[in-house]
Amino acid sequence: MHLFRFAASSLVLSMVACSVSSEGTSSEDTAEVVQGGYRVTLATPGPVTAGTTPELAIKVLGPGGRPVKEFDDLHTQNMHVVGVSSDLQDFFHIHPTLAPDGTLTVAAPIGRAQPYNIFFEYDPKGDDASQLSRSVLLPVDAQAVAPSLATSAAIFDGSRLRSTTAGGARFELQAQAHGMIMTGMTTTFRVAIKTAAGAPVTDLTEWLGMPGHAIVLSEDASTFIHAHAMAPDSGGMGHAGMPGMDMGGMAMGEGGGHGGHGGHGGSSGGTPAVTPSVLDIDVNLPKAGLYKIFVQVKRGEDVLTAPFVIKAQTM
Repeated sequence: MHLFRFAASSLVLSMVACSVSSEGTSSEDTAEVVQGGYRVTLATPGPVTAGTTPELAIKVLGPGGRPVKEFDDLHTQNMHVVGVSSDLQDFFHIHPTLAPDGTLTVAAPIGRAQPYNIFFEYDPKGDDASQLSRSVLLPVDAQAVAPSLATSAAIFDGSRLRSTTAGGARFELQAQAHGMIMTGMTTTFRVAIKTAAGAPVTDLTEWLGMPGHAIVLSEDASTFIHAHAMAPDSGGMGHAGMPGMDMGGMAMGEGGGHGGHGGHGGSSGGTPAVTPSVLDIDVNLPKAGLYKIFVQVKRGEDVLTAPFVIKAQTM
């Protein structure tokens, strides 16, 4: 088994958002203990190379090192695993299978020879709070590549509409009423999903129990936000937020959703509810700067992921 460098974070859950903080990283074959007594270990059958889909073996250890074998439902899943390459280009959100001994396994698409930040969201059965942890997976010959968000051709700062395409659909981030995205307060990002011809899509369905999801990462990976996409004026709020790590220490952010890698993802089971083609995502960005947001919806049998670069400013 190949073990990877790990750092973990506690998660404080509220109806609006989750704030997480942690510090330090461990050696490649040990794990830090999160606040609340939980830690996560991550292993693969052998060294990981770019362009492969290795199977991750994940274990959660509770207070006293006892294996956690049961989990409460967290948006239809035992655990959500979100991974992103160091340049914030390669992204996946996948869901492992739980074995009786508590091992969670899932195949992860590793497309680049870069370090991958991997975030774990889980809710140990009987615990009052969900947990959020992070690992760094290092493929063979991995070289960190800094994100180049500032060179994006269409940075969304709230002043004008921006669009991108994913899975044959057009995603439009609509302008903010006040013309800017401000830190320290909730910003509602309105996303319209249209066909290639510009008509509202009519075949979206719920995914993981929600109309849509979004993962937000700051350019320096010091902030991780998991937000929900809801029908406008539905009163829906976000789920989880975690500021990421700065290898020496960590600072966290807030927000509230879940993602997927192309068609990789899960289904909530049963007959999914029809989802509107216009969705709102509530996010509270903790600091000024550039962020990457991955908006995800389910269309037919496919989970579509639409990335945007957004810019937040102070008042």
